[in-house]
Amino acid sequence: MEIRRITVSDMDDFILLWNSVYEEGKYLGSAPPPKERLVKALSRVEREQIPNFVVHDQERLIASVEVFPGSMCGLNTDDADLTGMLGIMVDKDHRGKGIGRKLLETAIEDCRRFGYKALSLMVYKSNTKAIALYESLGFEYLEDGVIHTLPSGDIVTSQKMGLQLEEGLMRRIQAFFKV
Repeated sequence: MEIRRITVSDMDDFILLWNSVYEEGKYLGSAPPPKERLVKALSRVEREQIPNFVVHDQERLIASVEVFPGSMCGLNTDDADLTGMLGIMVDKDHRGKGIGRKLLETAIEDCRRFGYKALSLMVYKSNTKAIALYESLGFEYLEDGVIHTLPSGDIVTSQKMGLQLEEGLMRRIQAFFKV
């Protein structure tokens, strides 16, 4: 297993992974955005070395972690580009093997290099294994999010979690989410 930075050439495999996890109906609330939008985002990621990583097995892409600047995700504060918005996907056949942890550890370290001062994520409260993983890496509960109807038909509540990489920024992030 090799963890490496994502590139635009990973696009089709990335979309396949996203669709696969989305089709499970439990972890993602939306299908991938249009390919043109992903190409634009991944071109920027590659050019600026934004912390985004993938893992391939012998045949296909099996996991990814993305930590986009808050401004790319709609965060509109003075600290938007100091806040990384984290997302992670692991293929169902490869969960529970430590791949997610390794990806997160790699991403968190690279986030420091990139200059993020805090990380934020949304996770469904029903995803207790992911929450336990995030907590083991230092993420803290910030507040409940909104109620979602998943593709499976399940109704779940999301929760916001954050990891402070620099003192003081987390309070400003919490204030943003309360708006």
